[in-house]
Amino acid sequence: MILRMLQVFWLCSFLSLVFYGYFYCFCLLYIVIENDTLRRVLRSVTEHGKQLLWVAGLGVAVLFIYGVIAFASLNRSFTQEDDLFCDNVFECFVSVIRTGLIDNVFVRNMLLVSYYGDIFLSIEHSCEG
Repeated sequence: MILRMLQVFWLCSFLSLVFYGYFYCFCLLYIVIENDTLRRVLRSVTEHGKQLLWVAGLGVAVLFIYGVIAFASLNRSFTQEDDLFCDNVFECFVSVIRTGLIDNVFVRNMLLVSYYGDIFLSIEHSCEG
């Protein structure tokens, strides 16, 4: 295993010298060979990959539930000017995943805006500036 990783390290170094320096980033994986803690973490992740996939599926299910709730009660908060579409459940789900995973403030802003209305927006803008 270690011999194979060293071969990959030397191959990436050679490719970096001959072609592009971008291959040097793969040489950073050599740290895993030298660090016992990282090796154990890598082994744990690869051995328990099935459980990690189930956890990822659970996360998608929770986001789908939020997408359904958004479609049922918050769809007027989704505006096309902000690239948030909620004309059907699938569009709400995609908007929640895209925006929710990119901007973690999305959930807080959408819930508070729909609850308090425009008053919250004016308070938020006055606190920022």
